[in-house]
Amino acid sequence: MINPAHLDLFRAVIRHGGLTWAAQALGVGQPHVSRAIAQLEADLGFPLFVRGHGSAIPTPEGGGLRP
Repeated sequence: MINPAHLDLFRAVIRHGGLTWAAQALGVGQPHVSRAIAQLEADLGFPLFVRGHGSAIPTPEGGGLRP
């Protein structure tokens, strides 16, 4: 079952352009956001972001879920 809080974090990552920026905006730790996004990806069965060097670029599947 998909956790609605994970969807909120997904929206924040899209809105703020990265995991770290989303975490800062929400006042939570970046590891919390990373774990939640990883769990959401596992629940959905596909990656939502390509991660690298401080960025999180939506995959075609993740970009198609934009709020």
